[in-house]
Amino acid sequence: MAVVSRPAPNLRLLGSVLRAYRQAKGMTQERLSFASGMTTALISDTENGKRNLSFESLERWLAAVDVTWETFGADLTSAARRRRR
Repeated sequence: MAVVSRPAPNLRLLGSVLRAYRQAKGMTQERLSFASGMTTALISDTENGKRNLSFESLERWLAAVDVTWETFGADLTSAARRRRR
């Protein structure tokens, strides 16, 4: 029997925040891939909580969707608080 791993809750949370940014900009994963230099597989896996990003990749993602680190930190904190309720 194959072992199927579940995405870690924090990775799912990160992915949902990053997906929301991409969608708010009206970007497809392919367009984000072109704008950020990341593969669509990395983008998809990250949004689905299956993969962690390097700091550099996160920085490129935020730049591509024009989100500041301050906004990202606040949105991630807010999403984590909602999840705890």
